[in-house]
Amino acid sequence: MKFITKCPVPRSKLRPFSVSMRLDKDEQSFQELINSIRANGVEQDLIVRTTETENIFEVIDGNRRYEATGNLGWGDAPLPCDIREMTDKEAWTLALRVNLLRAAPSPESLGNFIQMMRMKFGWTQHEVSRQIGKSQSWVSRQEKLFQDKSLPSGTGEAQARALRGAPEKVRTTILEESNSTGILPSATEIRKRAEARKAAVLEELDHSKHDEEYAAFLFRVQGGYMEEEAKGLASKWNRGELEKKTPLDTPPRMSDLNRKSSITRVFEQLTKYYPSEIVDTASKTSGGSTNLETLMRHCRRYISELNTQASEELKQRVLDQFMI
Repeated sequence: MKFITKCPVPRSKLRPFSVSMRLDKDEQSFQELINSIRANGVEQDLIVRTTETENIFEVIDGNRRYEATGNLGWGDAPLPCDIREMTDKEAWTLALRVNLLRAAPSPESLGNFIQMMRMKFGWTQHEVSRQIGKSQSWVSRQEKLFQDKSLPSGTGEAQARALRGAPEKVRTTILEESNSTGILPSATEIRKRAEARKAAVLEELDHSKHDEEYAAFLFRVQGGYMEEEAKGLASKWNRGELEKKTPLDTPPRMSDLNRKSSITRVFEQLTKYYPSEIVDTASKTSGGSTNLETLMRHCRRYISELNTQASEELKQRVLDQFMI
């Protein structure tokens, strides 16, 4: 990159950057910028670079100021510019770096710009991170955030991380509410709702009565976690890493220790007679019912169907294994 000079350049000799840094547009902020320029002029130099066309310059930093002066009708008015020579790589990197320093664009805009940079220059995430002074994990998160089309527009990085860490049922419920109201809860609120779901499952688990398999089953059915998430939590619970903590100044009451929700009693009863995988399937096929008779009926129907389709050899092997 080579600095040339600082001087006013007629607006008609400028052209906007080839790729917009911002996919969305904050109308209120843009109107405030227009009002400021109308009252005080352009107070900060635009960073521009020379182009293949003589006396035509491309705006690298200052595209909103350039657009705002157009809205004000500054056809050929001179704008203060910092003129430089730079390659495409230098221009793209500078555009991203200065926007991050001033005010981070929306997650969609960041992810889109980073993805286009990588495609244009064949850069890895590590190369992008080195150019802009961010970690590779930060670059990766921006791309994932842009690529996740299930997230509402304007979702922040913290909100996206909280949603990814929440149980599937919590995540689905929150996104459905957001689509309806247009408002996505804060990352703190999302984490609180996820923790409440996990805490409710932990209250129902007892090491003296339940094993890891049942814990995974309960995390799936009652907690709403995906299968791998449920297995991971069950494993932690089994190792004593997810014990419910009771404040020292609040001794546990017998009523709390003995209390069991109706859904837990139903599933405990079912798992006496059927493997948890069968009960899990019955719960799904029944539409999430927690009624004992309904679930028993679905379990029997599922077992009957399995028995009908199983080969005689398999049936005999099962009998040999489980007959006392």
